[in-house]
Amino acid sequence: MAKNNRGQQSIEKSAKAIFEKAETREKAGRNSFEAGWQAALETMLLLMEKHLFENPGQLLPMQISGQEEWEFYFDVQEKLDLPPETCAVLITPTAFKDTPLPEPTGSEMIGLQTKCPRSINGRIESST
Repeated sequence: MAKNNRGQQSIEKSAKAIFEKAETREKAGRNSFEAGWQAALETMLLLMEKHLFENPGQLLPMQISGQEEWEFYFDVQEKLDLPPETCAVLITPTAFKDTPLPEPTGSEMIGLQTKCPRSINGRIESST
């Protein structure tokens, strides 16, 4: 039990450092949405770290929900040839939806609307 508590405390300490780094980036002039998004991705990797080191050369899903996501995962896993020392995480749509994201505001929102592609029926299309 004490070992599990230490692991939890270590993750909390690392996550706090990640978000402090994001705050420092933002204060240095980095777009707040980008700084927050990078922190969210780093946190996801932190949570998957143990599994990645225990399963090198494999694609690990962050979260899978439903038959369609399982089929996609198995299809990608069958086609993907990762080097033995490579770690990879598949962030499924379900995992992405459950990820708390920073809310863009003002000019950041305008930039997102003109720069980010959007997916329509599985195809990526530019929004500009």
